[in-house]
Amino acid sequence: MKEKIAKIRGGICEECGESNYTILQIHHVHERSKGGTDIDSNLKLLCPNCHATHHLGHSLFMNKKGGRVVAQLK
Repeated sequence: MKEKIAKIRGGICEECGESNYTILQIHHVHERSKGGTDIDSNLKLLCPNCHATHHLGHSLFMNKKGGRVVAQLK
């Protein structure tokens, strides 16, 4: 499924443009647990950070304005 969507959509994260294909994950726009299916139009290719943001509402690697943060050292 991942390979098929990558061929259609260019093999990068559809949210932030991350190009490391090996870490990309399939995201169901309409969750399978809520009746979503595996049709192409219901699938997105996301990096783990963007995927977590969709499901949890935030990511440790996203700033408050939605931009990617490479590292936050304190």
